[in-house]
Amino acid sequence: MEVWPPGHKSPIHDHGDACAIIRVLSGTIQCSYYDTLVSKVEPKLLGQPIELDKDQITWLGDNQYQIHALENIRSRTCITLQCYQFPKGNDLHEEKFRFFDASSKEQTDFHPNSDCTFTDFYDIMKTEWDTKKPYPEWQTLSKKE
Repeated sequence: MEVWPPGHKSPIHDHGDACAIIRVLSGTIQCSYYDTLVSKVEPKLLGQPIELDKDQITWLGDNQYQIHALENIRSRTCITLQCYQFPKGNDLHEEKFRFFDASSKEQTDFHPNSDCTFTDFYDIMKTEWDTKKPYPEWQTLSKKE
């Protein structure tokens, strides 16, 4: 599960050749797909970015949509659930993401980890829910925000 506050985005990246399903649990996320992740070559956007709303899904196949970026361009936090699996016959499981570092123009490796366990995250969110009043503007937000 990933939480995307307003304005947050990922770099252009892949997931070590893993396949994936990404479902939006809340809010809206913008997905952009790219052609390459090679050092010294600026990735080119394939088509136009798409926006996925709550309950919509995108996917990464072993030959499709591998290189992508996600961004929350809305004013409301987005939460996505992402599930990964390596394709059959893939014996080399790289537990890393490869991303394009725009400042150095290099492909760089990132080894993911968690900010906290699910139980810790749940406890933090429950405490916040119990102690904070809802924002009045939530009642007037349009569906797309």
